[in-house]
Amino acid sequence: MNTRLLFGLAVLLMSTLAFSCEKSEAYADSPLLGYWKFDGHPATDTQAYLRVPNDEGLDVMEKSQMIELRADGTYRVFQWSWCGTPPSYTGWYDGTWEQVSDMPLTIKLSQNGYDQLREVAEVTNDQLLLRYLY
Repeated sequence: MNTRLLFGLAVLLMSTLAFSCEKSEAYADSPLLGYWKFDGHPATDTQAYLRVPNDEGLDVMEKSQMIELRADGTYRVFQWSWCGTPPSYTGWYDGTWEQVSDMPLTIKLSQNGYDQLREVAEVTNDQLLLRYLY
């Protein structure tokens, strides 16, 4: 096999591995990681969440609007539609998230070509409060 071709393939493989390793640890230290159960709208344009270990044992209504933020920059949101018979959609839907600023801590949630910008108004071990920016 051509030495130039082998070298090119090796560089491509190493670049891909380096990028994928970096991506998988992009948010490893973020306090936002984990499962967050929706807990209501405490004020206009805000969503409150409580940290839970996972979604096991929760019924569909309890999981509604629950989010899971992952270290690799992906997230899931549980959507439950009570409209229609049977509900038109129910389940986990995948997207991506990224931190876009530190002060104030702001994240962008992206799903199916739709972006949402949220300010993290508060995050503790047990609670998360997000403010809608758009």
